[in-house]
Amino acid sequence: MGAGLFGEWTEIFDIFVKLAPAASIVGGLFAARATFRNNRQISAEAIAKNHYREALEQMTNNAEIYIIEA
Repeated sequence: MGAGLFGEWTEIFDIFVKLAPAASIVGGLFAARATFRNNRQISAEAIAKNHYREALEQMTNNAEIYIIEA
């Protein structure tokens, strides 16, 4: 340990500087995971909207099939 208060702080600072790349990598992994989940959600919504749009077009193009008389 360094002599005095400032010596200890410089050693602590050096440790944080050495750990910074690891913290950056871990933060990047968390960001990538969140982005992947978000993209997966967006993809699922796009697929559902496209499926709904296709089904709606089929129903309107073939309206006589879907008319239900009460």
